[in-house]
Amino acid sequence: TFGPADLAAIKKHLPPLVRDKATTFEALAAYLWRARTAALEVPLGEEARLVIIANFRAFVELGLPDGYYGNACVPLAALADVAALRGGGSLADAVALVRRAKAAVTAEYVRSTVDVLVLRGRPFLALQNLFVVSDNRHAGFHRVDFGWGEPVHGGPADTVFGVTFFVPVKDRDGEDAVAVPIVLPRPAMERFAAEMERLCKA
Repeated sequence: TFGPADLAAIKKHLPPLVRDKATTFEALAAYLWRARTAALEVPLGEEARLVIIANFRAFVELGLPDGYYGNACVPLAALADVAALRGGGSLADAVALVRRAKAAVTAEYVRSTVDVLVLRGRPFLALQNLFVVSDNRHAGFHRVDFGWGEPVHGGPADTVFGVTFFVPVKDRDGEDAVAVPIVLPRPAMERFAAEMERLCKA
């Protein structure tokens, strides 16, 4: 779980000009991508891929009907040389890659993605060095009330290797925080936890 102090600590590693413009999603996704790649000890000569699941409901020209509650998302990709993610590049460089991927989502991109899926079917997703991130903080699951009060948890019930969700939660102090479920092999999880601890002390 990342509370306000943790998120501020991550952003503190960014130069002021980047820090002022970086969203919480951009900073946290970039940070986790780097930390996860290092924890898994992905070889330096390889490429690491980040896939962001992006919502396209804001594009009115796509004609989603009022009241549509189904999926409205497309994948966006960021690619980086592992050497850059594991220390050769900065957190700001990773944030720039996340931001560039996010900027790619336009109505035309959505149409093109849908066309490719219709023509070719759903392509096989290459899993090597892949990290998928979906930001569920604004989906509203945590505010759904079926008549017996606010939910204790509003997000995925489970997660799998290579996929994570940003889920809104309250921390011990009752402040808004972000839960980020991550699945890693035990040795990698120990390295990942050590990186998180290092961050908090920085």
